[in-house]
Amino acid sequence: MEPTPRHSCLKLQIPNQSEPIFIKATWFPSHFHLSITDSLHTWLCNASEDEVRERAAQWDQPVSDYIALAERFLGFQQPGSVYGFSDAGDGHRRLPWTFEKEGTKLEWRWKCGPFIGATLATLQPRVSCRMLGAVDSKSSLHPCMNYAWPPLTTCHLLLFLSFHHP
Repeated sequence: MEPTPRHSCLKLQIPNQSEPIFIKATWFPSHFHLSITDSLHTWLCNASEDEVRERAAQWDQPVSDYIALAERFLGFQQPGSVYGFSDAGDGHRRLPWTFEKEGTKLEWRWKCGPFIGATLATLQPRVSCRMLGAVDSKSSLHPCMNYAWPPLTTCHLLLFLSFHHP
């Protein structure tokens, strides 16, 4: 039986970008899944066991060390690390981050694909009502909530998306 996956959620401030991105990650022993949003769009990165094994080999690391290092830098914003989130063409985004190993500055990066067919704006009313089991209230701010959006944290929504996307 595969061990229970670990989850992390990171609010990541990118240099020269006014708004943060949010990274919800699910960590397995030999692969991981990232759901990333800027609050308008969502991107997914599902790093397969083969991809992780290949990248770990390129860095002369066991897979477990590669996963642990990725989790360290994508689970918590690390001081001294430079993060980015840039256009990679065709709706894809590149997520790089730097770290230091034995006095040398290194960079890892993953390419993330768009979550096709939905944005947070189109999912928000359906998702928030479904997740909280709310009934329609007479609120003028939101059809399901008595307070303005976002009634849930971005990571709650990403958790929902990561388990309910095709």
